[in-house]
Amino acid sequence: MTQQQELDRELGDIHVEIANHETRIMLRLMDALLHHAHAFLALVDRALMLDCLLAFAVVARECGWVRPDLVEVEEEGSEAEAVLDVEGARHPLQELCTPAFVANPVVSGGALPSITLITGPNASGKTVYLKQVGVLVVLAQVGSWVPATRARLTPVDAIIAVTPQHAFRHLGPLHLHGRAQQGES
Repeated sequence: MTQQQELDRELGDIHVEIANHETRIMLRLMDALLHHAHAFLALVDRALMLDCLLAFAVVARECGWVRPDLVEVEEEGSEAEAVLDVEGARHPLQELCTPAFVANPVVSGGALPSITLITGPNASGKTVYLKQVGVLVVLAQVGSWVPATRARLTPVDAIIAVTPQHAFRHLGPLHLHGRAQQGES
């Protein structure tokens, strides 16, 4: 009898036994993890929230953002008036891509009308301005500081911006069809 046959007879198929033992260990580990899955998911949720808040803090410090002043709806006579008053507003991504980005004021509501009509030639920044206002409002309402020199606003429940349909032609006919249906309702 060869040495290999002798070892096989004494020890059997050790590789199969090792693989079976590894499988049993992994199954026990999976059972333990599944038993405590709710605790792990809660921990992951908290870690994600912490990561988000730290990212907000780092960006606010490095980019010179300010803490917005969220105010309650101002009562003027019998009507409640929302306010959006921002000095030196900047689009957070556009200012990183454009070295000559010009900060803009945003004033709406309060004593002024809360609807603003923006006109201008093509490529003059109308869409960037609209997106900038939307981003500012969303950032403020989720608790972030905002890219501006001063910001005062009331919380809102909707941000509505209407742009011409031809501005979205590059997105294809399905998008235009969806926008047309939204405009009809």
